[in-house]
Amino acid sequence: MMLYRLLLAAIWLVVIPVLADEISPVVKEKAAICMACHGIDGNSSNPKYPSLAGQKSTYLYLQLKDFMQGRRSDPEMSTMAATITDKAEALELAKYFSSLPAFQRDTRAPDAFQPAADKISVGKALYEKTICAMCHGDAFTGMGDVPRVKGQQPLYVMKQLKDFRDGKRTNDGGSMKGALGPLTDEEIESLMHFIAAQ
Repeated sequence: MMLYRLLLAAIWLVVIPVLADEISPVVKEKAAICMACHGIDGNSSNPKYPSLAGQKSTYLYLQLKDFMQGRRSDPEMSTMAATITDKAEALELAKYFSSLPAFQRDTRAPDAFQPAADKISVGKALYEKTICAMCHGDAFTGMGDVPRVKGQQPLYVMKQLKDFRDGKRTNDGGSMKGALGPLTDEEIESLMHFIAAQ
């Protein structure tokens, strides 16, 4: 399965020559490896992995740097980040993925996540209470070094929210833990449904 995804990623890099020609051969090869998990166009179809396409380049760069320097940890990503030779390469990767078009998840697909109306309603109230828009923007499109959450894989979003709340992810200076406060798992799930509905 991994070999199949790598082959698809390599094919994708061939069919986007304008973007691919703007990056070095080394970074092009590394981008293909990234796409094996994050989607052949940078738009993830796997609930476990986030989309990188259209994400804020500053945010992507900071996350790569944090993985490289051990401030953020993940069994798969920490291993992959160790192959990035320097900050310039990380910045080139970040700019490349940021330049790819972000696609809205197709909620019509048979296996697509479907936000529940009752959870959306509760999530909206939590969104207003926790002031999500102050950093992520009204439409969850992010700004500066704050990520775009709109269109992300819902289960990935929920995991990150729980990790921030539980102190398992701390590379944001404590902002998210402070914002999420004592939200329960059920409340975080409702917040995720609201985000997924945007």
